[in-house]
Amino acid sequence: MRGGERGSEGFFSYLRLEERIAKDHPLRAIRAPTLLLVPELDLYNPVDEAVEAAELIANATLVRLGGSAGHAVAADSSPQLADVRGAINEFLIKVAA
Repeated sequence: MRGGERGSEGFFSYLRLEERIAKDHPLRAIRAPTLLLVPELDLYNPVDEAVEAAELIANATLVRLGGSAGHAVAADSSPQLADVRGAINEFLIKVAA
């Protein structure tokens, strides 16, 4: 999935991405296939920021992970580790095709 919806909260939410983010923003320079995994409850890396990053990266794939693991979603003890590995596997298969 590429990009996503923006919430109505926030001062700049009414502006289009192109109007708020500089044309020379470093993320715009990324051309390689890029996987962004974002847990819904990550307090360190909010979902909105991952959505915005996916919109800035030309060849980005954004995967939202549900559950309650938050920032520790990829930890060895995370109940969502299989979901993380599955998303990475699917991405690599898509990129290799």
